[in-house]
Amino acid sequence: MLESYLKENNLIICPNDLAKSLVNEINNMSNLTSYKIMDLHQFLENYYFSYNGKTIYYLIKKLDIPYEVALEYLESMFFIEDTEYHSKRLNELVNLKKELLQKKLLILHPGFKEFLKQVNIIIYGYSFLDPFYQKIISDFPDCIQVEVSTNDQQHSIYEFKDIEDEIAYICHDIKKKLDKGIPIENIKLLTPGSEYTIPLKRIFAWCHIPIEMNNKISLYDIKIGKNVIDMINDNLSFSDIIASLQQQEIELDILKSFITIFNQYVEFKEESKALLCMIEYDLKHTYITKKTIKNSIKICNWNQITEKDYVYILGFNKENYPVIYKDIEFLSDSMKQEIGLWDSNSKNIYSMEDLKNHLNQPYHLMITYKKRTAFNSYNPSILIQEMGYTTILNPPISYQISHFYNQITLAKKYDQFYKYGIFDEVMKTLKYHYANLDYRTYQNQFTKIEAKEFLESLKKPFTLSYSTIDEYYRCSFRYYISNILKIKEEGKDDFYINIGNIFHAILAKCFNRDFDFNEEWNFEVKKYSFPFNKLIFLERLKQELEYDIQILYKHLNYSYFNEFLYEKRFMVSVFNSKNIPVHFIGIVDKISYLREQNKTLVSIIDYKTGHLSTELNNVIYGIGMQLPIYLYFVKRSEMFPNAEIVGFYLQKIINKDIKKTTGKNIEEEKENMLKLVGYSTDQEEELGKFDMTYQDSNFINGLKRKKEGFYAYSKILNRKQMKKLDNLVSQKIENAVEQILEGEFSINPKRIDKNIVGCEYCNYRDLCYRTEKDYIDLEKHRNLDFLGGDSNA
Repeated sequence: MLESYLKENNLIICPNDLAKSLVNEINNMSNLTSYKIMDLHQFLENYYFSYNGKTIYYLIKKLDIPYEVALEYLESMFFIEDTEYHSKRLNELVNLKKELLQKKLLILHPGFKEFLKQVNIIIYGYSFLDPFYQKIISDFPDCIQVEVSTNDQQHSIYEFKDIEDEIAYICHDIKKKLDKGIPIENIKLLTPGSEYTIPLKRIFAWCHIPIEMNNKISLYDIKIGKNVIDMINDNLSFSDIIASLQQQEIELDILKSFITIFNQYVEFKEESKALLCMIEYDLKHTYITKKTIKNSIKICNWNQITEKDYVYILGFNKENYPVIYKDIEFLSDSMKQEIGLWDSNSKNIYSMEDLKNHLNQPYHLMITYKKRTAFNSYNPSILIQEMGYTTILNPPISYQISHFYNQITLAKKYDQFYKYGIFDEVMKTLKYHYANLDYRTYQNQFTKIEAKEFLESLKKPFTLSYSTIDEYYRCSFRYYISNILKIKEEGKDDFYINIGNIFHAILAKCFNRDFDFNEEWNFEVKKYSFPFNKLIFLERLKQELEYDIQILYKHLNYSYFNEFLYEKRFMVSVFNSKNIPVHFIGIVDKISYLREQNKTLVSIIDYKTGHLSTELNNVIYGIGMQLPIYLYFVKRSEMFPNAEIVGFYLQKIINKDIKKTTGKNIEEEKENMLKLVGYSTDQEEELGKFDMTYQDSNFINGLKRKKEGFYAYSKILNRKQMKKLDNLVSQKIENAVEQILEGEFSINPKRIDKNIVGCEYCNYRDLCYRTEKDYIDLEKHRNLDFLGGDSNA
């Protein structure tokens, strides 16, 4: 079809998803021809201007806007001219465009218009063009806009009561086509939205029909992407980030993608953290190359259909076809009318006409729609009546495809019968064929997964942290749901999580010489969108944090320790029998230390916004190991040669309203609340260098000495106990790694002295259906007896 329009030199303007098929078509032609292909957006970039990261960054900084909004500004500038408009926003865009041109932040392509005069311009695959584009085309009278001829096609539309029946019927029809010898690569699906993703994958698997889903995974969505974001938040340089990625043995293609993204910003004279919003956008829009499944059903769009294809159009509902546009875009309808773009009403008219053109092509189409899903009800598309299509209601579904699908269907029919007394022909047919169906039988224990398949599915390197290890030891099934299946609770209020992030970020900077509290607070708060009803509470929290920082400054006067690290990231490689690269990672909020000739004295502090728990008696079971894990990290860090731990502590930085108590004013109470809670060394000379007031400590809670030694309530450990604690943590981490890599994820919540610690704060208690026999009863330890007892007991 295209061949008759080609000349010696050609520029073909077509949608991106058509380009590949056009290249194949032209290369198979008998006559050699020169051609260049681009889509309409690429044409605009060459005809007017293009832009790069520096342009976007300039707008972000100048206007204080998110990355996506900066793109909206730039994309809108294609359509404006140097003139006076009625719209204030359009005039702002005109001035902003002039400014970008003056600063040479818009890239012009002066030779392109001359190139257009020398080529044969063909517009292909665009049924209708806005007046704006038509105006450009009018400057090139020889430009050819190929219109696809159509003939009225009559189609039968199949209505189904729900989405599962719709997909099951399609599976049966596909099976019939495959049996007739139709190649599987010529069978395609056209689906309207995400509601089809999961049921398609599930039912096609039951029916043993291979299907390739278009589930795109971005670099931002994978664990490595999250790690990169964390490293940028830590302000690591791009070269350091790349070096870290190279050590993690990630796939070469993924590594190259990160390098490509970073290379865009090499010339920027900014630290990596200042470019975070831009890099996040790049990561979200850079996708991992998926391995294609040969001999499978493909999901396509209209431009990928050929006359030899057999296409199933699913979800032909009013909610999906045609696409409805609303006046909610960056450029309003009135602005679009001013500059020659279609407004939402015009787009809806042409959207309808474009869909009719596709339906009137000589394709092999089967069109279906459902009346409901598990969550919503749907209506048939208005095009069905308008185009006079015949609707076939609830066509019979074959039960000759999949035994598993049949058994699932029968179980649903039993549910229907026992709840509502409905007994239909389908149930009558299936119940005799599957007389031994295990209906209403149940066992809640996790079925062990195949270790080889599990190991192959893991991202390399495999990472663990304190929270994941703690989850595993509390209940291995809880870990499995959260970290392997990654099922997360929806609709959870993240207010306190966000507050914790803000507090931690500011506390990491508060000891810098140029620290400005208000400036840092505003910078961090801008990252989140807080509801109005939280703003008053937010202001109170701001005042509390400012007061906390003043007390932290005061604590410096009590210590000889003179070096500090904040938000320090640690990573320890964990040996395992599977030779899988496993990294145990964690962040310590604050480390203060003092270097001496032959050792380094170290104290570790972790800020907490919630409940403080320094209970170590459950460490013997791998539970509640947060404090000793910090000890584990420091002992294995090259930064601290011959490290001697002076203490490891928690510090509560958000406290409830304090009522004045007898003998103390509110300021004294608040200062008392900010005291460190944790364990200190019994080496008094070393402890005195960290806390010169240790005999009746001003900033360590409960630390007090009498003539005969420390009071019984002081939490003191000797070096031997700390070494035992460190070895125990190391052993627990290694054991957890081995069990996880073996796929050991039983439902086994731990119970200690009638306290079911395995289920505490668990979001998945409704999933496991635990029974009494699932609980693992453990002995309650007291006074750290497994370490030889508390030194001060």
